[in-house]
Amino acid sequence: MKPFNEDLTAEFEVQRREHTERYNRYGLQFNPFPLGGNYPESYLSYTHINPANKARITDFLLSTFMRGEFNGLLIMGEYGSGKSHMLHFARQMVLTDPFFGKQALCFLISNPSVSPEDILLSMLREVKLGVVQDLIFAPVAESLNDKYEGKVLPFLKDFTSFGSSLFDDARTDPFEGIDIFRLSYREFAKLLRDKQLSLQKSAFQGYAREVLSQKINLSDQITEDLIQLISVSATDSQNTRSWEVFISTRLMSSKRGSLGVEYYLEAFLQLFKHSGIRHIYLFVDELEDLRTVRLSPKAAVEYLATLRKMIQHNYRMFSFVLACTRDAWNELLSLYPAIEDRFPIVIDLLPSSVDYKEVVKTYISEARIEGQAVRDPWFPFTEEAVDEVINKRGGVIRHVLTDLRLVLDAAAHAGVNPAIDAEFVRSTLTTA
Repeated sequence: MKPFNEDLTAEFEVQRREHTERYNRYGLQFNPFPLGGNYPESYLSYTHINPANKARITDFLLSTFMRGEFNGLLIMGEYGSGKSHMLHFARQMVLTDPFFGKQALCFLISNPSVSPEDILLSMLREVKLGVVQDLIFAPVAESLNDKYEGKVLPFLKDFTSFGSSLFDDARTDPFEGIDIFRLSYREFAKLLRDKQLSLQKSAFQGYAREVLSQKINLSDQITEDLIQLISVSATDSQNTRSWEVFISTRLMSSKRGSLGVEYYLEAFLQLFKHSGIRHIYLFVDELEDLRTVRLSPKAAVEYLATLRKMIQHNYRMFSFVLACTRDAWNELLSLYPAIEDRFPIVIDLLPSSVDYKEVVKTYISEARIEGQAVRDPWFPFTEEAVDEVINKRGGVIRHVLTDLRLVLDAAAHAGVNPAIDAEFVRSTLTTA
């Protein structure tokens, strides 16, 4: 008797072959249009942003990076108009363009919750505890290197258990050839463990506290929080919980005094700056919580007040790109009219059949059978068929892509010969 999964594998192979043959007759390897009309991130290179909007995004990124000052870019558009796609385009540019020379960071935050603290936490969620520890340790290590002129043994005797270790009477340096002050914190901590040495926590934390207060110019409260972060051991199972929870308890606890999220944001911006980062970009997608019942009018005002503080307090080193619907933006304006001044560059994604047709064309091109040349870029559709879909769907690109997928599948099942025309589109979408 054959195994059950063998029957499934054979059935799947039959379906895969039928699926391939279904689209091959249209010169395609597969149905080119994504399920639900969503833009998969891997499709970024062959979807479409019109030249004017591409120029606005490029100018915004280059200008803010070169000038090193806060600025805001607003991307408005209805559901499915391509807002998220534009954020991914901007993010990819920052990450890959040699112009930025790895001196810019960007964080893409989708659907942040109803508190501005979540914007910060979402940003830091991408930065793991070990990276945070490296950022905090870097200025401390630089100061130690200057203090001891690169000599390791005096540091070990002052700040570790070296004096009572088996190396105490050694005439040779057990760290010879290792520049411990240029190691990351994780490498530094591992090296000490491998040498069976431990830090004198009180002495080391005291020194780190002094350095962070002077070099990074942080408040005593935030300095203490960072000192605690660097003290968390990656091997201590009790403390290996997500460090973002550690931070969130400080941001949201009523017992922490008057410090707000803007001061914590500033602290991490300063740490990034010390590590060689010149600019941070926050890309926030679908900030629409103000339109939900989760926020009362009073809470919404407090939310916006905190958001305003984040922008005003940290204007020198980060820029904000906000993508939202027109309704959400109008709601923001009604509660916080001055926010409009913070977003002087606006991209309004009004429906454009020309742009949408370019998207359709590139999806079809990507799915063509390799080496198969066609004269008509719309094949296996006629251009009129594509126009018909765009006209019927009211200019929402996600709906256009969804319906084109539906029409192509209907044509394949019905055995319609290409090119699929406008009449078939009308009959299919009328009965769908």
